[in-house]
Amino acid sequence: MRTLLAMAALLLQDPFKIPETKPGEKGWENYVEAPVYDAEKAKDLAPGLDSPESAVVHFYASRLRGDAKWKEALPPEEKWSESLKRKLAELDTWSFQKMQLVGRKKKNDSAWYIKIYIEIEIDGKKDKGKDDATVEKI
Repeated sequence: MRTLLAMAALLLQDPFKIPETKPGEKGWENYVEAPVYDAEKAKDLAPGLDSPESAVVHFYASRLRGDAKWKEALPPEEKWSESLKRKLAELDTWSFQKMQLVGRKKKNDSAWYIKIYIEIEIDGKKDKGKDDATVEKI
């Protein structure tokens, strides 16, 4: 019975789909009707690393939930640059509230810029805005 319930829950889960895009400015493609994720919507969301979009959503869904699955979207820790370590230390002080894919721009054959919208809380103060993530296939 438990197995059937678990299978039913998986079937009801909305799988991650890369949103459609439309042309934007300066080489950017803007996502059309991309979902907004919060902790509840990210509860069972782990889309993997098959695309730049899924890797970014995988990383931020983990941050929304407060678990450590975000590390799966990064190179092994021993390969982290000092810059990445500083950025991650800063992110550790943030409480992520919402995220949404905004746009993408190809950097080169193996890398993309992904623009996201995020809402965060730092020391009880809420903030929101857009940020870019660079996703590189390694």
